[in-house]
Amino acid sequence: MSMTISAADRTWPPGHWRAPLWLAAVVLVAGACSGRTQAGGGNGGGRGGAGGVEAAEGGGQGGSGRGGNAGSDPAGHSGAGGGPGSAGAGGQVGRACAGSTASQPGPGACRSASECAPPAPVMCCTSSSCWPESVSCPLPPLNCPPFQCTTSDDCQPGGTCVSSIGGCPRCESRTCQYPPPPCTQVPDSCGAEARCQADGTCKPVSCAEGHACVAPHYRCNPTSGRADANGCELVPCDAGWTCEENTRCTNPSDKATHGCAALACHIDGDCDCGYCVEGRCSASLGHCSYPPS
Repeated sequence: MSMTISAADRTWPPGHWRAPLWLAAVVLVAGACSGRTQAGGGNGGGRGGAGGVEAAEGGGQGGSGRGGNAGSDPAGHSGAGGGPGSAGAGGQVGRACAGSTASQPGPGACRSASECAPPAPVMCCTSSSCWPESVSCPLPPLNCPPFQCTTSDDCQPGGTCVSSIGGCPRCESRTCQYPPPPCTQVPDSCGAEARCQADGTCKPVSCAEGHACVAPHYRCNPTSGRADANGCELVPCDAGWTCEENTRCTNPSDKATHGCAALACHIDGDCDCGYCVEGRCSASLGHCSYPPS
């Protein structure tokens, strides 16, 4: 900063400057410079604050955002930098399900098949066996053993020729099956869980006659259409059974289950706990699975 002094400034008193006016000018100019310095620091703080907003938005998308840079002016007055954004709900599990721990994504972990590396086909699943048996066996049905029978006429009297498919390679087999020999009532040859009938067959003992249903999963209800041969049925979710986390009571009439189905979801936050995997809530992350080769 420089200042030019004219001759007129030295006229009163002779040989002297107008000191009061000159000092006032210096004060005003210095104040202006100081004002710019303060403004520089304030702007730096503003830019730092904006960095913090961006960091917070980054955290909301699933990862923690970094803090904004501190602002500064040539005089060295610095504005405060923005703070780091917190991790968003999409980037971490909110709560681990009962009996499990929160797992960190690792190689092969997934929430959908789109996160798995090629080649296709690939599935993202939480079970150990993702592929149905017909797909998981890569061997063609060659060198299959010969049939024991073609029709029931090929079996001994009373026998039935039964066809089944299984194994790997998946081969059809046909074998003769015969009914068990007639039971005896004295002594009763059907064991403790059945009674020998007059027609020579064993009839399971009903829970109303002494068979014990396995509690708390089953209850005795012989007249129910959901009951098994002993009269026991799985306790339905609308009559005493409590569905586990991440499931809801949707089909209590299902004979094979309690009627609870996995909760549908779009993100982890839609679930009671754990993760959203392929549109359903799960206690664990899925894993990328490829068919056997």
